[in-house]
Amino acid sequence: MHVHRSTTIHMRMLVLAATLTSSMACGDAGSGPTELTLSVGPKDGTTQTVSLTCDPPGGTHGHKADACADLAKVNGDFTTLAMPSGKQCTLELDPQEAEVKGSWRGQQVDRKQEYSNRCVLTTVTGSIFQF
Repeated sequence: MHVHRSTTIHMRMLVLAATLTSSMACGDAGSGPTELTLSVGPKDGTTQTVSLTCDPPGGTHGHKADACADLAKVNGDFTTLAMPSGKQCTLELDPQEAEVKGSWRGQQVDRKQEYSNRCVLTTVTGSIFQF
């Protein structure tokens, strides 16, 4: 089978474009700075807000290193976390909102999640919103 040189080059360009698109769609963490604003509180109440930087950990968060480590496990997207196996909380309904805005390793983030109560929030998110 005879393949023209221009066809081979075109195919290589398509593979490269697909690879770049796939990398961007998967949320490639990048290597830029992490500068976040984290907020948490009752859905219809007063929220607490802190700053968090990682690499190295800094900001006003009370557990900087732990929060950075917990965020790193999910590439900065805390909304992908689930209740750990074997853990339980009461069925109390006291909606809590958690939000992260800013830059995670150079990528813009703006995530918000609602949890049924504070126990569920802290059990699911670990140290991220414990400040």
